[in-house]
Amino acid sequence: MHGESVIFLAKLGEQAVGFTQLYPLWSSWYCRRIWFLSDLYVSETARKRGIGARLVERAVEHARETNAVSIMVELPRREPHLTEFYARLGFHRDDVFELARYTR
Repeated sequence: MHGESVIFLAKLGEQAVGFTQLYPLWSSWYCRRIWFLSDLYVSETARKRGIGARLVERAVEHARETNAVSIMVELPRREPHLTEFYARLGFHRDDVFELARYTR
């Protein structure tokens, strides 16, 4: 949108096979940056090779590099495997906030 998001691309050889996109947020509660992991995609032909995990690990590394307090990710209730996937990578349910959303 304004050059603020960060995209990490995964390639196998010259072929792009996945990406993750982060958007910056600011927490007045913590007085630090939070990254919102908006997208994580790996092509079907490249799945089950650890590419998604490596993309998320790179996002975590980026959060450390930018002194962010955390990374947030939405976990759809209809896809419980994602909760397990992110838990294996060190993500956990927030202890302070239960997030609510306003939609039109």
